[in-house]
Amino acid sequence: MKKKLGIVWGLILISIGLNVFGKSKLETEPLLKSFERYRESEEVDFKIKKNIFQSALGKESSFEGNFSISKGKFHLETEFPDRTTLIYDGTYLWSVEYQGDSAATPPQVSKSRVNKKGNGNFLFALLFGNKSLQSSFDLKKEESQDGLEVYSLKPRNEMNISDLLVFINPKDGLIVKIIYNDDIGNRTTLHFLTTQFLNSAKHKLFKFKLPKGAQVTEL
Repeated sequence: MKKKLGIVWGLILISIGLNVFGKSKLETEPLLKSFERYRESEEVDFKIKKNIFQSALGKESSFEGNFSISKGKFHLETEFPDRTTLIYDGTYLWSVEYQGDSAATPPQVSKSRVNKKGNGNFLFALLFGNKSLQSSFDLKKEESQDGLEVYSLKPRNEMNISDLLVFINPKDGLIVKIIYNDDIGNRTTLHFLTTQFLNSAKHKLFKFKLPKGAQVTEL
C-alpha cells in the first residue's frame, strides 16, 4: 500500500513539475521569438542611449551612439560624450578608445575573448550571439511595466552582472530597454531608441581594422 502511495505521489510531483515548466516556457516564448528575429536578420541597426548610474559617486552619465548586430557579431559606436568603438567579430571583442580630437594621438585598443565572467560588453555577445538564450540564462517572466513585457535573465555561469531585465513591446516584439547591475554597484540602462531591420549586412562593419599607430593590449 505504502509503495503504491509513493508511486502515486511521485507521479503527482512529476505532473506538477511538468506543468510549471510548461507554463514558464510558454510565458517566455515572446522573449525567445523576439531575440530569434534579431538573430536571424542579416543586420539590425539601432540608435541607442546608455545611462550608467554610479552608486559610489551618486551620479549618472549618459552615452549616445549606434549599435548594429549581424549573425552573432556586433558593432557599437558612441560619439557622445566620448568617441569609442566596440566590435565583436565572432571570436574577439575589440575596444577602441579615442584620445580627444587629436588625430596625432593613437587610440587605445584592447582585445579579449568572450569568457564566462564577462561584463556588460560581453553581455551583448551572449544576448545577440549564436548561442540560444536558454543555454546562457535562466529565463523568467516578470510583472509588466508601463505596457511593456518584462523578463529577468539570470546568467547560468558566473558573470560580473546581475539583475538583468529585458523590456519588450508586446505590439511589435521589439526590445525597448535592457537594464543590469555590475559587480561594483553601477546600474546600466540601455534604451533602444530606433530599430531597423536590413536585408543585407555591411560586413566590413563587423571586421576590426587596427587604427594607424595604435598598440593592442590583450586582456
